[in-house]
Amino acid sequence: MKLSSKLLIWFSVVSVVIATITIGISWSFFNTKQKASDLSGDINNVYFGFLKLKNITNDFFALETIDTTFYVTGESEYLEQAYLQTTHIRESLKDLVLKHENSTNVIESIQEIEGALRGRDSIFSMLSVFAAQRGFKDYGMIGHMRDYAHRLEKKQLINKVDLLSLRRREKDYLLRHHYVYVQYFNKIADKIRHELIAVSSSHPEAEEILYELKQYNVMFLKVSQLDTKMGLHDNSGLKGKLNEVDKEVELKFNEALNIANFNKEAAISQIEKTFILTVAFILLICFFLANILSRQVTKPLSRLTRFIEGILLNDFRKMPSLGKAINTHEIKVLYREFNLMIDQLKQNQKEKDVLINQLSAGEKKYREMADKLPQGLFETDNSGVLLYVNKVWQDYFGYQKSEVEYNLNMNQIISRRKNIKGIKEQHEVVAHRSDKSWFPALIYMDEIVVNGEQKGYRGVIVDISERYEYVNLLKRERRKAQESDRLKSAFLANISHEIRTPINAILGFTTLLKNKNFTLNERQVYHDIIEKSSKELLKVFEDMIAVSRLESDDFKLEYKNVNLKEFADELKLKALTKASEMDKKLLQVNYEEVAGSDYLDMLTIDKQRVLDVLDRLMENAVKFTSEGHITLGHKVQKSRIIFFVKDSGIGIPKDKQQLIFDPFRQVDESNTKIHGGVGLGLSICKGLVTQMQGTIWMDSVPGEGAGFYFSIPFKKVSNYTLASTNFCTKPNLRVMA
Repeated sequence: MKLSSKLLIWFSVVSVVIATITIGISWSFFNTKQKASDLSGDINNVYFGFLKLKNITNDFFALETIDTTFYVTGESEYLEQAYLQTTHIRESLKDLVLKHENSTNVIESIQEIEGALRGRDSIFSMLSVFAAQRGFKDYGMIGHMRDYAHRLEKKQLINKVDLLSLRRREKDYLLRHHYVYVQYFNKIADKIRHELIAVSSSHPEAEEILYELKQYNVMFLKVSQLDTKMGLHDNSGLKGKLNEVDKEVELKFNEALNIANFNKEAAISQIEKTFILTVAFILLICFFLANILSRQVTKPLSRLTRFIEGILLNDFRKMPSLGKAINTHEIKVLYREFNLMIDQLKQNQKEKDVLINQLSAGEKKYREMADKLPQGLFETDNSGVLLYVNKVWQDYFGYQKSEVEYNLNMNQIISRRKNIKGIKEQHEVVAHRSDKSWFPALIYMDEIVVNGEQKGYRGVIVDISERYEYVNLLKRERRKAQESDRLKSAFLANISHEIRTPINAILGFTTLLKNKNFTLNERQVYHDIIEKSSKELLKVFEDMIAVSRLESDDFKLEYKNVNLKEFADELKLKALTKASEMDKKLLQVNYEEVAGSDYLDMLTIDKQRVLDVLDRLMENAVKFTSEGHITLGHKVQKSRIIFFVKDSGIGIPKDKQQLIFDPFRQVDESNTKIHGGVGLGLSICKGLVTQMQGTIWMDSVPGEGAGFYFSIPFKKVSNYTLASTNFCTKPNLRVMA
């Protein structure tokens, strides 16, 4: 009987038995799992309905309360949806209780969810009523408030500037909902009220204006009080309570789901144990049957395996024939063919020995000649693995022959755009030595073709380090000349613009001042513009003079005793002044005194030079920060003090951070740059800090701001021990509108 027939019968019987048992266990497992999963699925469906209710509630406050249709018709699509969704959730909870009444531990959590939902409905109803009372634009309390405001705007007796400021604070509050605008509103309203009372004796209509002003003020206060009670903008008040109830409901849903999942896992665990025991039993049967079959099949194959192992350990040319097998048909055929193969291999080996001897003699002669050549020779297979290298090649790369041949790939030691297969004829590459150093090389390669089939590559490599260095030297000199010419052109363009702009302003407004028809205020404005332009022009010349003095080492240091506290106050005042002058009204200015290893009150430094450096750094920080904050400060470390200026402005790209301290270099060197300057400020700072035997550095993340630091030595006047090692931060100062 054939072996295939025996195996087929055994396999069919075992497969039928295993398939029957597996189908029965699988059906039981999936049926139990489905029943256990129904409860979790039902709870999840109700939970998703609650999440939809939350979204409808949020959409009502975010969209419906700013839609005038809601206040005109008194109807809301979102309120209707919320009512229908709440009804649906309650009905679903009732169905859930009836369907799974045996799961008492889950039913208790569902009943708690129903109680929490009733409280939520009450809070949401109050919020919707308050939202309708508050109104929007021309409706509700806000509409009444604006009616009184429009009446006041038509009165001639009231101060229009103060009324405009009052309306502005009203809009600021409605936009930002900060209580500080309520205080500003009350303060301005009191001012207008006092002015009207002062003129009421001579103007009868003042009493009517006072009444309308009072109603306007009362309506504004009611709106602010109602906003506080509702808490829609900061999640306080009723809105905060609504969020707390929502969190409580979600927590109860999670508790119910956890209980349902626990019940489900317990049921599945029981069926899994049964499944594992059954599978173990089936595997035991399979192992027993496999052992019987292996004895029928492997005995003659084991004999064949031992025979093959003997061939590997000895010279197969001396091995006898395998003999005949006394087993199934397939094994007899295998033995017969194997004996024929052994006889053929013996004949082939004899022919191979003759050819190897001839090739060895030719190869020895070829290698001796290759070692005499002055270039590095090599051969590789099709994938780039080195098969042969001569002595010059080994000298180039610093490898031993045993490390290279059949162990090293040419792609690992040369760098180029294409791999070894892509190099033909002549190509320049970077060659890497064994000690990780490298050298430029010229490589010549061609394919090795035997009987029309490519077998690998053969080539020559030449070290061209001297030519490479000469070419690089020429390129560096050319780049230096181009960069020098570009910087010169950019500087001339910048300095021309920075000088011409203030001069044009001075000449233009000086000409306008000749006209005698201007008022005193207008003349003052023109005078201020001329003065500002003159200072800008003077600053350009001062920067150029400062660069010249630094190059000629003409600065002299003057050390003085400095009180750090007074110095810090002076720096804060300068920063606030610059922010005001540059119209950065929302810029926040901080000062930090960072606790270091030492703390002192008095020290000796060149105060004027330090102020010059900090003044330029503060000006840059204010210039490049539209809104956010600027932080000044210092830190004492032993015999050195570190000053820093940090901002939350536009930041500096990494590729520009190493260049900005060079003269005439700027982050934006284009002709359309937004910010002014000729690129001398930071180079002057670096020169002054260097003269004070200090160092200057920076860190920056584009889009998040930049920080400039410089460290200089100082002489101690007196020392004090700092009680804490924490940061000591001064109160924030804000430039208000």
